Amino acid sequence: MLPDSPAERHRSVAATFAARVAGAQDWEASAPVEGWVARDVVRHLIDWFPGFLAGGAGMELPASPPVDDDPVGAWHHQTEAIQAILDDPATADRMLSNPYIGQVPLPEAIDRFYTADVFMHTWDLAHATGQDERLDPDFSAELLAGMESM
Repeated sequence: MLPDSPAERHRSVAATFAARVAGAQDWEASAPVEGWVARDVVRHLIDWFPGFLAGGAGMELPASPPVDDDPVGAWHHQTEAIQAILDDPATADRMLSNPYIGQVPLPEAIDRFYTADVFMHTWDLAHATGQDERLDPDFSAELLAGMESM
């Protein structure tokens, strides 16, 4: 069972993804997402979230190393920056504003959109690189139930 708080859940989910990143041997291996290779799974997580955070909360993440040059370093750089935001008491009451989701507390927005995405893409990276594909069954069921209602 994953922790309930956004900071602790991110710490756990990001660590599991980091283990798959560290274990990847072939960054050009085909991934389950059509047209993607293993490196693209990391690229996706590195690329989309900074704009979401900047546009919705006015927060800039420090630039990570290029995924093409260093997928491991890029992942660690970004996950540490996001964890610092979640661990900072000053951001606990900060809001993220988005035309599609409205006003959401920043930790909740990171949890719902980013941490959940990292969790789901852990399977993609594991599958592409021949690693352990198992995910937390309770969190998987929770995410599936949320998606089924859409």
